[in-house]
Amino acid sequence: MSTVLDVRAPHNTLHRGMSLIELMVALAILSIVLTLSLPSFAKWQEANEFKQALRHMTQLAESAKVAAISSQSDISVIVDINSGQCAGVSDLSLCDCTVKNACRVNGVEHIFTAESLKTKLTTSDNKNRLITFDKFGAVDFGHNTTVNVHSASYSGKVVISALGRVKQCSYGHLAGVAKC
Repeated sequence: MSTVLDVRAPHNTLHRGMSLIELMVALAILSIVLTLSLPSFAKWQEANEFKQALRHMTQLAESAKVAAISSQSDISVIVDINSGQCAGVSDLSLCDCTVKNACRVNGVEHIFTAESLKTKLTTSDNKNRLITFDKFGAVDFGHNTTVNVHSASYSGKVVISALGRVKQCSYGHLAGVAKC
């Protein structure tokens, strides 16, 4: 006589899982947390875009200075605060940073477009600026020049001294950026 074992689970075994109500409560809590964190995320994103714009403008001026020293010739930074809201580096005295491939040094395009990072460029006299570095890395004016960078909540500036020193700062407290 053979014995057959029944290996099936007994009928009274409980199967644990999430009910529809538990799932809905979890989703409701998650949506509340996400809704509360959205303004904070938007502020963080704006701060990062502002810092990136400030760094990009600083790096543009630094690259012009380095190119002037290495090529032993004048290299200009053109800042268009009016129509283009952009800046470009060129070995020509002028370039239009709104035109693709117009601002080049040694065949490499060097431009910065403020609108792409939701920022705005200004100068102290609200005029376009031409900043020319000579073969020694100095500039052709006797005082500092400033390019201001603004976003909806942040403001800062890139200062270029007569000796060619380039520095950036922010008017408010912003991690990773010196305060003006």
